[in-house]
Amino acid sequence: MTASPAYDRLPNSMCHIGESRYVRIDDAVILTYHCGAALPEPRQHVWDFRELQWWSRIFEYQWLKDVVGAFLAPDLETKTVLDVGCGLEHPGCFILADSGFGRVVAQDVWERHELIERIHLPNLEYCCMDINEAVPCRADLVCCLSVLEHMDPQQQACALRILCDAVEPGGLLLLTFDMPGFEWDTNLDMYRHILRQREFDFIEVEVPEEQRVTSLTSPVPYAGWESLGRLELECYRLLAWHTGSVHTCELRDVHYELCRLPGISV
Repeated sequence: MTASPAYDRLPNSMCHIGESRYVRIDDAVILTYHCGAALPEPRQHVWDFRELQWWSRIFEYQWLKDVVGAFLAPDLETKTVLDVGCGLEHPGCFILADSGFGRVVAQDVWERHELIERIHLPNLEYCCMDINEAVPCRADLVCCLSVLEHMDPQQQACALRILCDAVEPGGLLLLTFDMPGFEWDTNLDMYRHILRQREFDFIEVEVPEEQRVTSLTSPVPYAGWESLGRLELECYRLLAWHTGSVHTCELRDVHYELCRLPGISV
């Protein structure tokens, strides 16, 4: 498939950052994150992922940082990023704000986000909105980390289409999700179909099973989720480039607004 022009400009040693694939045992990790080090102490916050036992997040957040550095820098101050399903206690939106984006919009279903209010970074804002209904803006980078596998298949498909339509032409969609799933199975073939239908390209690379990190072999292992029948999980990362035109996006906007009108089916 055709990659982003930014991918072609990367040195060979960095091309792996743009790969969509299972997370590997030897991928880079981040074990702690300190937000707001220059701020007054009450506004600072530290995440220790070892204490939290976030087995896959140590890979996901490091990859997020690597993607930003490889594909979106420099000129981050001119760009917008949307973190969908940001969570109440997760650092993704703070990592993005600390990276220097001009605008970071964190979205989730909670009425308030007390941690965002407390740390109060000037380029970070929160929006209460359901991913299956809408997103608050279009962005150069749309992130959705370990969220889709918590929805039923119909909601996954709906959410992914909305995420795709939020990406600016030439922008990036960054996803991670558990395999084979969590509350519901992850249908990777469905994701691929929707992405191609929405004019996204991505570069997938096979990873042999013995080289994939799992919830049991992670540097921060977790014993499993017996109540869900998920005793061992793998993590898949997917980075996709929007190759559609501005005109295509405008047509989708019209279709989306029509669908929201009562009594109209498009």
